[in-house]
Amino acid sequence: MDFKFSKNSRLLNAKDFEYLRDQASFASSGLFLFFYKASQQNSEKTRIGISISGKICNAVQRNLLKRKIREYFRQSDFRSIGKEVVIVLNKKKFRDIKSAGLSVNRDLESGFKKIANS
Repeated sequence: MDFKFSKNSRLLNAKDFEYLRDQASFASSGLFLFFYKASQQNSEKTRIGISISGKICNAVQRNLLKRKIREYFRQSDFRSIGKEVVIVLNKKKFRDIKSAGLSVNRDLESGFKKIANS
């Protein structure tokens, strides 16, 4: 099994994010909001983008959260559901990085299950 997180697993440019802005489905789970849509490349691979506002936390915390999200996705079974997903940190639920660190994997698991079942 390939556990890489290559460029074809990421939403890289504004055009990719723009595709998801128009009529995307929505799911929420604890710390995260998920906007998703069927893959525009008609692929079985799931591609993700991560959006965390600089107003919510500092760069060190933001990058730590992004690394945790990428690592979870890289090892998960949700890499082949054929969706494009933007994961956004819910600023109403986020308090600090220490309390968030405990629930990141649980919230991601719950959100991706909702997406896979839709």
